[in-house]
Amino acid sequence: MAKAGKRPKLTLKAAKAIAIKEFGTAAGLTATDYVDFNIVQSYEMSIGKYNAVISTAYQPNGIVYVSFAGNYTFYDMNTLEENTKLIENRIRQNRLEDLRDMATCDHDLMLKALIEEHGLESCRNMLEEAGGRL
Repeated sequence: MAKAGKRPKLTLKAAKAIAIKEFGTAAGLTATDYVDFNIVQSYEMSIGKYNAVISTAYQPNGIVYVSFAGNYTFYDMNTLEENTKLIENRIRQNRLEDLRDMATCDHDLMLKALIEEHGLESCRNMLEEAGGRL
């Protein structure tokens, strides 16, 4: 376990374990050289025409961020298990942001875009969840 105040490090071994869980392989996973390794550790691999990125998150501490083709997943660095609570919170935040955008933009166009992206039933659920928070 990391000392208080010190950021835990994401090792290549841990990044490979996460890559195997996410993609079934860690072939081609390499450290990236465009980040400050004292703050963030990042690894990449190509899967078809996309790059998968596994890196430490800036906040919160101890979280690994996996990004692939516009999708993302969060892992706890200590257990290497998915952090479903953080994922669900991020999805709720994104949906609320979409609803706020709809409230301040051209309502008809935004509503059509939301329905295309999330589906009619999902949009109804978002509106019910948002309730008076807008």
